[in-house]
Amino acid sequence: GYVFWFLSPPSSARYLLPFIPALIFVCMKILGSSKKAIQKIAIGAIVLACVFNLGSRAIATRKFLPVVFGKQTKDEFLSQRLNFDYGDFYDVDGFFRENIKENDLVLIYNIHNLYYVDFPFVHESWAKAGTYFTHILVKEMDLPEEFGELELLYENEKTKVKLYYYGDFY
Repeated sequence: GYVFWFLSPPSSARYLLPFIPALIFVCMKILGSSKKAIQKIAIGAIVLACVFNLGSRAIATRKFLPVVFGKQTKDEFLSQRLNFDYGDFYDVDGFFRENIKENDLVLIYNIHNLYYVDFPFVHESWAKAGTYFTHILVKEMDLPEEFGELELLYENEKTKVKLYYYGDFY
């Protein structure tokens, strides 16, 4: 188990979870043995596994430390790290935060990673027929003809999104 743990990338260590009780049992038997050399080897392997695991977790999370310690804002971090070419979305310049009101509803069209949407929205994939919205947010495309000619309110080259005004609620 330890050999597999050391040779596998840190992300695959989760596959060892079902074997942890058995490894604990084996370690307890070894540590309970009367042979001091075996005990020292087992303790060394356990300490080495802990150092390796904690070190790999520290390396994996170091990119978040500037945000955790306040040296970088969440906006800066997400603006630099998200893959906008893939379909991620984030309000990088605060336009949506400032202009989309609580009683607006934005139809999101052709954007599939919505983890950072912080305004009232409905996604095209689960919008029901008859859902009325005030804005349409699209990515890297013009609107389908079914929406007609709409006023372009916002365009962002970095995130590759366009926001159109559809109309107020009745």
